[in-house]
Amino acid sequence: MHYEKFADGTVILSENEYDELPVGWVWCNLGFLFNHNTGKALNSSKIEGQALTYITTSNVYWDKFVLDNLKTMSFTDEEIVKCTVEKGDLLVCEGGDIGRSAIWESDEPIRIQNHLHRLRAYDKINTKFYYYVLYLYKLNGKINGNGIGLQGFSSNAVHSLIVPLPPTSEQERIVSQVESSFDIINEIDNNKLELDSYIEAVKSKILDLAVCGKLVPQDPTDEPASALLERIRAEKEELIKQGKIKCDKGESVIFKGEDNSYYDEIPDKWAVTSISNIAEVELGKTLDGKHNTQNLYPYLRSVNIKWNGVDLSDLKKMRFDSEEIERYTVRKGDLLVCEGGDVGRCCIWNENKNIFYQNALHRIRFYGNINTKYFLYYFMFLESIGYLKHISNGVTIKHLTKSVLTKIPFLIPPLREQDRIVDMINNLFTIVDSIECSFAALS
Repeated sequence: MHYEKFADGTVILSENEYDELPVGWVWCNLGFLFNHNTGKALNSSKIEGQALTYITTSNVYWDKFVLDNLKTMSFTDEEIVKCTVEKGDLLVCEGGDIGRSAIWESDEPIRIQNHLHRLRAYDKINTKFYYYVLYLYKLNGKINGNGIGLQGFSSNAVHSLIVPLPPTSEQERIVSQVESSFDIINEIDNNKLELDSYIEAVKSKILDLAVCGKLVPQDPTDEPASALLERIRAEKEELIKQGKIKCDKGESVIFKGEDNSYYDEIPDKWAVTSISNIAEVELGKTLDGKHNTQNLYPYLRSVNIKWNGVDLSDLKKMRFDSEEIERYTVRKGDLLVCEGGDVGRCCIWNENKNIFYQNALHRIRFYGNINTKYFLYYFMFLESIGYLKHISNGVTIKHLTKSVLTKIPFLIPPLREQDRIVDMINNLFTIVDSIECSFAALS
C-alpha cells in the first residue's frame, strides 16, 4: 500500500487493501477534504456572550432538518465563529444515530451543540457526494461508533475516516446520477403506495359486495338460510340435552342495526344472525404460573395469528391438565379471532394436527357445515370499514370481548351460496394479488 502522510496526520492512499478504485481516484482521510469541528457543550455556569439559538442531534435527520422548538444558549464572539453553521456545511451526528448527516441549505446561519460535527469543504469538494458516502457507510456498517454503552463518532474517528476521492467533475456527475435514481425510486414508492391504497379499496369493495349478496347471483333452488338456522338450533338443543354445551340465554335470530331499524333489505333466502346462534365461542386458557404439574404443550397467541394465515415460527408452551385438553383445543376448520391488539384479526386453523390456544384468542367452531371462510372474509370486511375497532372496548388497548363478539349481526346466505361467494372472492383476490406482485417485480 502506497501512501503520503502530512504533518497534521492526514493520509492520502493511492491504493487500498480492500477495494480497487477507478483510474484517477484515490483513498484519503475525510479530514484531508473537510475542515471540521464540534459545537459548544452546554454549561449553565458560562453565560458570557449572546443568547443564540442552536441545533443538536435531535434536529438533524438524513438529508433534512427539523427546527421546531429551538433552544438558546450563550455564545461568545470566539464561540460564534467556531460553532456557526453556514450554507453548504455538512453536519454529522456524533452520538445517537451516529453518522446521521444533512447539509445546511439555509442562507441563515445557525449554531451547533457539541454532539454535532461541522464539516466545511476545502476547495473544489462536492459536499453532497460525501453526504452520500456517509450514508453508504452507515448502511453497510462501516460507521459503528466507539464506546460500549452510549456509542459515539469522535472527532478523531471523523478525521481518520477513509473515503474515496474522485476527480471533482466526476463527483458532480455521480451526485447528479444518484439524485436522478433517488427521484425514480421515490416515484416508484409513491406509485406503490397509491397502488396499495387502490388494492385495499378494491378488496374492501369485493368484500362489501360479497356480504350484501351482490357478488354472485342467487340461485332459486338453494335452500334458504332460515332452514340452516333451524337445523343448527335443533343440533344445539340436542347437544344441550347431552350436556356437551350450555344453553345460550342471549340467543336471537333478528337483530336491529345501530339506527334501531331491522335488517329488511337483504337478499332472498338470506337471514340475519349472530355468532352465538351458529357457533361455539370459547376464549383460550389464561396463563397461570401456579399450576406447574401438568404437561407442557405448544399454544397459539395473538402474535401467531395473521389475516388469513398462521405464523408458527415462535410458539410458546404452557401446561394443560386433562380437563383442559378438550376445552382449549383448536381443531382443523376452527376460526381464531384476536381478542386484543389488532382486534378481530383472524385466520382458519387448517392443519391436520390439533393445537392449544391462549385467552388472547377466541375460538369459533361453527355448526351446520357453515363455510368458515365466508365468516373469515366477513371479519375482513368489518375490519376494512373500521367496525371492529368501533365496537371494541378500551381506550388505549382495545378488546373484542366475547359478549360483544357474539352479538355482531351477520348476514348469512344459504350454504351453497356461501361456497360460491368464497370461490369468487378467492378468484378475485388472486387476480388482485397477481397485479400487486407484477408491480413489485417491475419496481
